[in-house]
Amino acid sequence: CGTVTVDGAGVIIREAFVSNPEKGTAEFLPGGQLSGRLVFSFPWYAREQAAIDWMGLAVMNATDHTLPVTAYAYNRDGELLALSHRSLGAMTRFVGYVEDLVPGATLTDVAMVIVETDSEEAGLCGLNISGHENERLLFTPARVLPETPAK
Repeated sequence: CGTVTVDGAGVIIREAFVSNPEKGTAEFLPGGQLSGRLVFSFPWYAREQAAIDWMGLAVMNATDHTLPVTAYAYNRDGELLALSHRSLGAMTRFVGYVEDLVPGATLTDVAMVIVETDSEEAGLCGLNISGHENERLLFTPARVLPETPAK
């Protein structure tokens, strides 16, 4: 994680995620839009067809300050399943399974996760990653929503 400053045009910056020990790599162009509120929607159809057996996400704090972050996990009916609080250091990211970010959330129940900060400096961006082992992977950027509490 870090900051890149460029004096000129024609430079493309990519974000890479590397899977260990297989060393599989996925690259993405950063979305460029930071927010205090992100929504991660997970592929329900893929679970019903047994196409995925894990769901993960990456949340990055692109600011120079530690941000307090709250993550809310919801089911398909919009009911809150669980929530968790953590601090995300300056220019760092959380990368892991949904159940690691929101204990109590499970693959069979979670349809959506909202991650938000109440900090004035809204500098979050993210990506959800789902898959079946490391053979099939589905990557979707988080959506940015208006700064309204997730409750």
